[in-house]
Amino acid sequence: MKLALPITLILFNFPAYAEETHSAMKLDELVVTGTRSQKTLSDTPVRTEVITKEQLQTHNAKTVAEALRGIPNILLKPIHGKSGFEVWMQGLSSDRVKILIDGLPVSATTGSSVDVTQLSTVGVERIEIVKGATSALYGSSAMGGVVNVITEKVSGNRTRYALSLEAGSFAEDNPNGDELSPAFRRVSATGVSTLGTLTGRVSADLSDSDGFDATPNTWSTQGARGMRSTLGVDLVWNKTATTQYSFGVERYAEDLKSNLQENVGGKAINKIKMEDTERIRLDSTAQWDLEQGVLSASFIKETLDNTTYQDVVVTPEKEERRDASLAFQQANLDWMMPISAYHTLNVGGQIFEETLSQKKNHFMKWIPTLVGIARISMLKVTCFMETGSFSLE
Repeated sequence: MKLALPITLILFNFPAYAEETHSAMKLDELVVTGTRSQKTLSDTPVRTEVITKEQLQTHNAKTVAEALRGIPNILLKPIHGKSGFEVWMQGLSSDRVKILIDGLPVSATTGSSVDVTQLSTVGVERIEIVKGATSALYGSSAMGGVVNVITEKVSGNRTRYALSLEAGSFAEDNPNGDELSPAFRRVSATGVSTLGTLTGRVSADLSDSDGFDATPNTWSTQGARGMRSTLGVDLVWNKTATTQYSFGVERYAEDLKSNLQENVGGKAINKIKMEDTERIRLDSTAQWDLEQGVLSASFIKETLDNTTYQDVVVTPEKEERRDASLAFQQANLDWMMPISAYHTLNVGGQIFEETLSQKKNHFMKWIPTLVGIARISMLKVTCFMETGSFSLE
């Protein structure tokens, strides 16, 4: 099988600022994933790899899946029954790899696996990767490692915006056979503005693809065709110099189709697979800088609805349908206090609830079949001490 690599033409990429900006000194990268506290990359006791914003732009990575390609000890595997990819790390499967956005979890697309093709890189500052067991910080689902997507912080007193238009071709793997035809199109935009102590950001990422076909002599296609969209709004309120509140809402939607071929009794059956997905994510955080450390609280609520059809081409009906609905909510409270020049005490609590229900309907039966309903609720309290490295002089 041939591998289709897109040839992308950047039609328009225009960042603009309302005020003059001054060049900033390049500082050692700050990371948070390994210890849940800000440390420079050279000082963190947990080995952390960083994919910077510059690297995302250089490689034109439009999704987290594209950003992770080529990273050692990370394997992107196709999700069974879907068109997306899941992350395997250190030889452990995706249900042992934690995917986070700004330290808060992303709900699994299929009950255990997060589809990283659904996570856009628009508005992303960097991606932090910690390989190996981090279950003390993030639970048993992080035994393989953690991928933490850090978004750009909305701060400052300037208005800025950016707009990018792209089109690309899969060359000889274009489904219509025309190598110069733009088989995929993408438009992305971000805008940030400040009013007093309030700062807001709006971001959008819309893409449309014809898919690609590396085996034109068969019915099956390897790349799904259809539309994906991500729309997000973030608001930060700097109430005082020591108190900050933030709120965010994001909606992801996809409508994809792909060609499948199954062999039944020695006869090839051509099918069209259709996937409709909608994910809505709400999150809010608060942080208070106290005399005895930093107190922070966060809440996240996420819902995901997915409908998948498999339609035999020669029949007028959609023979198979599967519906999945997932609801996830989590609240966190953390207190971090330095107790010496080399030690930090971190005490926190977490409560979360997750519900997953699936139904399957076969046309020949006309009766919905309940595949399963699962509900998980848990309260967890953690306490650990972080020891910093030091040298004697």
